[in-house]
Amino acid sequence: MAPRPGGMSNGGNAQSSKIVAKQILWLRQTVPTTPMHVIKLAYLCHGWMLGICGRPLIADEVEAWRYGPVVPLVYHTYKSFGGESIEVVVTDHRNEFDEQQIELMDAALHAYRDHSAWSLSAITHQPGTPWHVVYKGGWGEGAIIPNKLIRKHYRARIKGDSRQRASCSGRWRRHPYRQFHLRSSLPATREQKRKLTR
Repeated sequence: MAPRPGGMSNGGNAQSSKIVAKQILWLRQTVPTTPMHVIKLAYLCHGWMLGICGRPLIADEVEAWRYGPVVPLVYHTYKSFGGESIEVVVTDHRNEFDEQQIELMDAALHAYRDHSAWSLSAITHQPGTPWHVVYKGGWGEGAIIPNKLIRKHYRARIKGDSRQRASCSGRWRRHPYRQFHLRSSLPATREQKRKLTR
């Protein structure tokens, strides 16, 4: 079993990472999507769900691998595609998610739509991110990144706690996710942004 730094348990109405990955592929069916896209987008959706609503999107544990946070089941499901686009028949699984989960995934995938796989990867393992704290903090490769740490990181990036609480009470359409600055996890300087998109 992977070492665990400690933190909140997975719970609530969390979904299998496999279903989350399938829904990501459905929502991105018009956009070339590699395994790395799916791995990083699944993590980002999970992180924002924890930060905004205080509950996990994914039931599986997230591990700290060499190049960032990874949900192993998602990696092993699609690793055969390597760096190529995933070519599978996709279907809509939204009936397996609740309203909050669907709203968040729709918004997050829209916010990160134009990012390359490497850009998404860079976002998730910058200094100070949960991956960096665990991997560089001595727990090593394969250590579990606790939800408590992920939630703390993404909560710190949300602007306007009152709007956050309103959104998680169910009034989604009055408080669209763009208000929560999903892009706030991106590097702050133009030079950093240019490096990620090269």
